[in-house]
Formats: sequence, structure tokens, C-alpha cells
Amino acid sequence: MHTVVMPKILVVDDRQENLFAMQDLLKDEGVSVLTASSGNEALSLMLRHRFALIIMDVMMPDMDGFETVELMNTNEMIRDTPVIFLTAMSKEEQHIFKGYAAGAVDYLFKPFNPDILKSKVRVFVRLQQAIAEQQQLERELQKNKSLAALGTLAGGIAHDYNNLLAAIMGNIEMAADDPSLHNDSRLYLQSAFLATTKARDLTRQLVTFSQGGFPLKRSMPIAGIIQTAVDKVLRDANSTCTYTLAPNLPPVDIDAEQMSQVFHNLATNAVEAMPQGGQLSIVADNVNDQHDLPPGLATGPYVRIFFADQGVGISADIMERIFDPYFSTKIRGTKKGMGLGLSVCQSIIQKHSGQISAQSAPGVGTTITIFLPAKRQKD
Repeated sequence: MHTVVMPKILVVDDRQENLFAMQDLLKDEGVSVLTASSGNEALSLMLRHRFALIIMDVMMPDMDGFETVELMNTNEMIRDTPVIFLTAMSKEEQHIFKGYAAGAVDYLFKPFNPDILKSKVRVFVRLQQAIAEQQQLERELQKNKSLAALGTLAGGIAHDYNNLLAAIMGNIEMAADDPSLHNDSRLYLQSAFLATTKARDLTRQLVTFSQGGFPLKRSMPIAGIIQTAVDKVLRDANSTCTYTLAPNLPPVDIDAEQMSQVFHNLATNAVEAMPQGGQLSIVADNVNDQHDLPPGLATGPYVRIFFADQGVGISADIMERIFDPYFSTKIRGTKKGMGLGLSVCQSIIQKHSGQISAQSAPGVGTTITIFLPAKRQKD
């Protein structure tokens, strides 16, 4: 899951006109500029926000820039935040040395060249973005290792359970064929058969984590698979769906059964997120411009699919966990509560060399975005 966050810059100066001027200077740099008029105010903001860079005046009453940075160095959370000092003080070497000794990465004198300062801001913004991307890759790598370990376990469990369930279902079917069976007993057997069928479906989901869960692909159109899977979910729901599927969608190499499971799970989640009813919007289009692809995907044409609901949404504190196996905000032990739905979707999409991500806001709804490699169209 990839989330775009605008980098933050903190400007610290005791003169309001300087703060306004700096905000105006950086307004087109693609950053969010926060300001503080004292060292104490700056430290408070640093504990609540993550900054790509701090631009700090040296001469301030009560606590100057040097003292502010020295206090930053005592806090592990903020000590590594880069600081550029701006000052109208003397250019003597002892002042410059004091700035670097305090922990600044640069020391500029007023009046400074605006283009030079903006260039330095861009460098530190790119550095923070590179660090964030590296951290995201490390988290994904760790998650994939966990999924691989779970897959090995799940594959063995699913194999054994399938054998047991096949025997149970076979015996239930034979018992139900007994003509002397009382009607009440027949209903009990039917209920047991349905429960066993759900258990079988769960083992199929577990198999998607195992080596045996790799898709059996063939080239086919995707639009019909989306509509068939979603319409089946909506048949007994009080929600509706609008489809906006590009007429020229290219074929994709997919396992139709696995991909149907993805769309079924996503539609089910959307319906459950709209308990009072609502509209699910599904859009599918072509992506041929590489600039429109998220990081991590190979170059080439893709089909992009959006599932957007009008549901309760997902809070920011759990967004990072929604694709984790067995993580669920639903009540465990009910028909809604196993927490495998989105994990299964991610596993299947990844095995199709695609990508799945989510964006959400409480009270607004959730949008799931899928990228699947497409067949190249002949000119």
C-alpha cells in the first residue's frame, strides 16, 4: 500500500514578516510549510510532526537557534532532522563553527540567494522521500517473509483439512439420501453440509498463501469476470453498483477462479461497509503511460480497476494493517470475522504480477485500486 504524503518544512523565526516571506518563497516547492516564532514552539511542533528540513533563524529571544538545536539533540525522535541556520550575524569563523558544532547541516547568511535556498530544500526533500521509500520496501520485504512462512504452514493445513472435509461432505450427502430420514434430521444435515462447504471455501483461501496456490493463467477479458462476481454478491444486498468499464480493455493473463475470488471479496467488504445501503462504483481503464504506474511495477500496459464504496471508511491508525493475514475489525467467530479477505486478494494479485492498494477516510468511504498486466494491443 502506497500513500503519498506531502513533505513538511519547519521555518523558525521570531519575526512574522520573515515567516510570511519564507512561506511565499516555498509555496511552489511541493512542501507543506509550518512556522514557529520561538525555539519552544518549534520543539513542540517537532514532537508532533515529521519534518524533512528545519530552516531556523539564529538570533531569537529567550532561546536562540543554537540552544534549540542542542535541545533537539537530546531527543532521539528529532535529533537527526536536518537544520539549516539563517543568520544576519557576523560571518566570522567562530560563529560558523558554532553553527556546525551545534548540529546544523548548513549555515546561510542574510540576505541569502532564494534560488540557492530552494535548491537546498529540494535536496533534503528528495532525501526524506528516498528514506521513506526504503523504509516502505523494508516493511514490504518483512511482510512478504511473514506471508511466505504462513504460506508453508497454510498449505499443509489446507491439504489435510481438504481430505477430512471431503470425507465429511460425502457422508453427509449419503445420509441425506436416506428415504426414511425425518424432515427435521434432513434440515440438520443440510445445515451441516452448508457449514462444511464454508469450511472448504476457507481452506481454498488458505491455499492461496501456499506454493500450491499459484494461478493457472490463460488470456481472457476481465470485464465479464468483474460483473459476474460482483452481481452475485449484490443479489441479496441493499446496495447497488455502477460499472464504468472501458470498452477497449485488453485481455489479461489470469486464473479466472482466483480473480473471481478477489472481486467477490472486495464486493463483500464494500457491502459490509455500507450496512444501511449505498453505491459501489467500479471503474476499469487502460494504463499505458509509465508515469501513471505506482512504484514497484514492471513497465508495460496494465488494466487498472477501482472499487470505490460509500461506506464507513478506515481510520489512519489501521490502514497499514488491512492487508495483514487474520487482521480484522469485524467480530471474530461470526460469518464476517476471519480477516483473510484482503490478505487473499493481495496474495492473488501479487501472484499475477500486479499490485493492490487502498485509500480511505472515515465517513467518506474506501477505494481499492488494482493494477493487472495486460496484453499488448496490436497496432
